[in-house]
Amino acid sequence: MKSSKQWRKDENKNVKLPNHSEDYSCLKVGLKWLEHEKEFSATQLMLIRHIRDVAAQKKPSSFKQKFITDYIEHIYKVNI
Repeated sequence: MKSSKQWRKDENKNVKLPNHSEDYSCLKVGLKWLEHEKEFSATQLMLIRHIRDVAAQKKPSSFKQKFITDYIEHIYKVNI
């Protein structure tokens, strides 16, 4: 019989982890909800904001401005 640790390893083998963009989006929505709840202190909200900001810094560079030549190169490669 497998130990509980072994079962957890097997269960998590094929789990797809969320990317940084998904993390950021979830934290952003969660933070909006938390801000409207009265049970959370300012310290707790600051911690969640910090975690959200870290996720934002790790988002892919697709949100950075690109040059028009980047798109031309992509179109050229696709049409070959």
